Amino acid sequence: MAAPDQTTIIGRKASKEVRRQQLIEATIDVMARKGYSGTTMFDALNCL
Repeated sequence: MAAPDQTTIIGRKASKEVRRQQLIEATIDVMARKGYSGTTMFDALNCL
C-alpha cells in the first residue's frame, strides 16, 4: 500500500507546514462564502 499524499493527511499526523496550509485554504474557502466579517475560526476549523 502506498503512503498517503502529504496534502491528504489531516489532524495530528500532519506536519506543521501541511496543517498550516490546510487551515489557510479552509479559511479562504469560508471567507469566500461568508465574507470577512462573517467568518470565525470555528467555521474554518469545521472545514477541516
